[in-house]
Amino acid sequence: MKLLTAVSLTQDSRSEALISLTRSLYRGIWGGECGPDALIADPNFLENRCAAAGLSSSTARDLLEASTSAKVKERLTANTESAVKLGAYGVPFIEVHSSELRKDESKNIKDGEMVFFGSDRFEQMAFFLGKQW
Repeated sequence: MKLLTAVSLTQDSRSEALISLTRSLYRGIWGGECGPDALIADPNFLENRCAAAGLSSSTARDLLEASTSAKVKERLTANTESAVKLGAYGVPFIEVHSSELRKDESKNIKDGEMVFFGSDRFEQMAFFLGKQW
């Protein structure tokens, strides 16, 4: 999370770098690309995942250095506090926004925002957003 937070502080939240690195880390940790003995906090592992995401070695080093900064720690602390206020108690805990929805206490919708817990809730998120699943 520190590395992705460092990227999010230097890039737009929908930047290709953030998306590519998120996918690369996922494939490396859970997708079997790195094997069961991968040390996922090791700087070499993280640099390799940056390279797999198409980031230059200098960018990877800069991001790894930034990931240990006070600014990253502050952002992670703020994100954690926000998640706790929303009722997070595990992962994945996803906050979804839709400007088309109005507050509806009976459906637990607060001004176009709703939270979902669990990977089995993607179909419900799609329905909430009016998307095909």
